[in-house]
Amino acid sequence: MDSEARISIGDERGLLMGHHSEEPQPVRLRKAQFDYIPVATISALLLFFVLTKAPANGILTKEEKVIDTSVLRGNVYKGPPRPELDKAWQELLFHANIRVSGEELAKSGGESIPLGDGSGYYGILDVFHQLHCLKYVRHFIFQDYYNDTMPRTPTHVDHCIDSIRQTLICNADLSLMTFHWVDDDMAPKPLFRRTHECTNWENIQEWASKRSFNPDDPNLLLHPKLAKNRG
Repeated sequence: MDSEARISIGDERGLLMGHHSEEPQPVRLRKAQFDYIPVATISALLLFFVLTKAPANGILTKEEKVIDTSVLRGNVYKGPPRPELDKAWQELLFHANIRVSGEELAKSGGESIPLGDGSGYYGILDVFHQLHCLKYVRHFIFQDYYNDTMPRTPTHVDHCIDSIRQTLICNADLSLMTFHWVDDDMAPKPLFRRTHECTNWENIQEWASKRSFNPDDPNLLLHPKLAKNRG
């Protein structure tokens, strides 16, 4: 089976069309209670409580990694559409659809669809949603090449751009960009090669691969009403 067929988040008829978020209500804090608590301590506590709710928090490991995002430096994910590039993006998303246990779901504070075989509940780590969005925007840019049967709508692209924006702000990368001079330009030029603190991506992929399932399996994602009328 083509790995692309396993990624239901690539289908506009699926969960992405129903994405919405409720506007958070303002919370008033009494300043006196926090006068003597260091900001770093508060931040660490908040991060701890957020991570303990995520089912994959136990696999999070940080490592220093040199990343070069220079404009002219190529990699398998950049450049014009081609089979090698499409395969690489498909492999990034291959394990997007995962099972989570009832206990993990309860800790996350959310609710989801139970899988038809009783093996757990339907989940997707948000990093895969953001990668899907990047891929969706890329296909929108090169839509004449991809000529997908599902239309690439500006509304969906707008959703994806704003979702990526919010995620970038939420997970702000504080590595420092620096600059240098070149002989033929009066403007300073950024140096794109620098060290970042990164999450170990291989650990995430390995964790997801052990829980992944095929969303096209007719026995797993069963709508409580519409499935009865199928076939």
